[in-house]
Amino acid sequence: MSWGHAVSPDLVRWTHLPVALREEDGIMIFSGSVVVDHEDRSGSAAGGRAWWPSTPGIPDRQTQNLAVSRDRGRTFTKYAGNPVLDLGRKDFRDPKVLWHAPTARFVMVAVLPDEHKVRFFGSRDLKRWDTLSDFGPRGPREECGSARTSSSFPWKASRG
Repeated sequence: MSWGHAVSPDLVRWTHLPVALREEDGIMIFSGSVVVDHEDRSGSAAGGRAWWPSTPGIPDRQTQNLAVSRDRGRTFTKYAGNPVLDLGRKDFRDPKVLWHAPTARFVMVAVLPDEHKVRFFGSRDLKRWDTLSDFGPRGPREECGSARTSSSFPWKASRG
């Protein structure tokens, strides 16, 4: 499984491009996200980053990995130090990464579906990650199905 690729000037008309991240050596590219680092906060002098969980050659294991683009997301180079986050779990997926200005770090939200919760991680450079906190578990798995993370964004509660 590989990451397809398309671009659009208006989110209505799309141009398909060559595959962005290709499966190699049994490592499949599943769901993930892209975070743009125009300010080069990570110290890699790149215009974008892509995250994806993969199933490496080790059966039943998903990890978080990094690929870098220096041409506005047209091509990506996989980081030689991958995986950047390995919890040794069968299901560890759906990463969403954003820059969190108040704490001057990148924040990743990823799903631990077997525990029915999401976990938050923090990083200053997109390569070394610390666990910040967990949310969940929420509801019995047999009633709610497998947990997933859709889009993540900062939100201030109305009560402060």
